[in-house]
Amino acid sequence: MCYMLSRVFNVVFYRLIKIFSRHMLIFVMLMRVTWRLLQSIGCLTYLELTT
Repeated sequence: MCYMLSRVFNVVFYRLIKIFSRHMLIFVMLMRVTWRLLQSIGCLTYLELTT
């Protein structure tokens, strides 16, 4: 019984980690893209203000 529970828990945990890692990759990519966009917008506004 205990062995079965641990096996089920391991499988569920593994799947959660897989899903979470996928979402983390997507999240990191989105963060990088938004950071690039913010930087470019900041540069554009800075150029607009200075010129």
